[in-house]
Amino acid sequence: MKLTNITHAYDSQPVLQGVDLEVKPGECIGIIGPSGSGKSTLLQILGLLKQPDAGRIELEGKDLLIADEEERRLLRLNEIGFVFQQAHLVPYLTVREQLELVQADSDSKQDPLRLLDVLGLSHRLNQLPQFLSGGERQRVAVARALVNRPRLILADEPTASLDFENGRRVMELLAAEARNHNRRVIVITHDERMLDVCDRVLLLQDGKLQPSPRH
Repeated sequence: MKLTNITHAYDSQPVLQGVDLEVKPGECIGIIGPSGSGKSTLLQILGLLKQPDAGRIELEGKDLLIADEEERRLLRLNEIGFVFQQAHLVPYLTVREQLELVQADSDSKQDPLRLLDVLGLSHRLNQLPQFLSGGERQRVAVARALVNRPRLILADEPTASLDFENGRRVMELLAAEARNHNRRVIVITHDERMLDVCDRVLLLQDGKLQPSPRH
């Protein structure tokens, strides 16, 4: 995946100013930066949820920004896994059903029970979201993002509501998805204790991405 000269502004205030990024299959990349630097905006653009003002996004040679809305919808459904800061679980579905719902429209699947076991959630399989803790809901959201084996996984603060042990489980699982299954993984995080599992750490500052001087 390759981003070239991505720019975006809100109310004429520039947020992204010529962002360039290339992510190869098998890479897990961490992105850090101060609050308000545009990290979540960049992730939304990568996930085809937001259009940049200018630039180019290519996935395996195809320009995603000229795809029509139906193509973009199918890419989001089948090729991109999202982990948002909020879990956004369906309130009337159990943990198992959350994953099965996502799997229904996909031919590329992995065992949801294995994912939940890795994340320490196998005992919560038949629970509704209202009976889960915030950290458990977030881990279900991670499993939901991975269950279709998407080629691109985008995670926005996936460990924010987790203790250190469960945060490590999530980050190690994301990194393993990249390395063992040739996925592209991009993680935004403020928790620098988790960044050692990443292949590269980039700093978003002043509208541009650059290698983090501390990692």
